[in-house]
Amino acid sequence: MICEWVSGMQINLGTESKPMTWEIIYTKTEQNRWQLTMDFTNQGSLKLECSSLHLKTLDENRT
Repeated sequence: MICEWVSGMQINLGTESKPMTWEIIYTKTEQNRWQLTMDFTNQGSLKLECSSLHLKTLDENRT
């Protein structure tokens, strides 16, 4: 996921193990921006607002 012109980023992640997302919520705001929340269950969350969101597939051979 690629986010452009990010503002208000909040990252709260634990360091016990590799975080795995439980839920991803994205909503369009009245200002035509996107709010994104990534929930990592009991390991924390990532929240931000951005002007645009793009999904990009990763190369399967990438490690």
